[in-house]
Amino acid sequence: MAKTFSRRTAGKGARRDIAAEITTLILSKLEQGVMPWVRPWNATQGGGRPLRHCGTAYTGINALFLWAMGDAMGYSSRYWMTYRQAEALGGQVRKGETSSLSVYYSQISKTEQDRVTGEDQTRAIRFLKAYNVFNGAP
Repeated sequence: MAKTFSRRTAGKGARRDIAAEITTLILSKLEQGVMPWVRPWNATQGGGRPLRHCGTAYTGINALFLWAMGDAMGYSSRYWMTYRQAEALGGQVRKGETSSLSVYYSQISKTEQDRVTGEDQTRAIRFLKAYNVFNGAP
């Protein structure tokens, strides 16, 4: 499967369209006749639920996406980590290795003073941050 990146221009330049990347992978699997939410992995050979480098299980769309990527790429490891996490563990990501996407979604609250009334108003700011992660397969 060819890895494609949709990009859109905003702010300081081109940004990844994370939702489009995830949607493209899921649609590709569906076109192949594979339902990515059905267990495609072999639990006895490292293909279980995707784990962070520290052993914490991925949740939400990350679990689905990394399962699908691990299956598509034929990875034998359940562990995923960023480049810096691999370095901190004494490892080195091989030159030319392909990363996969991991996203973090959250929200923060910001209190601002209304310019007209002078009252404090709290608003929720949602954000989505993407990380490039590498599989721990040798």
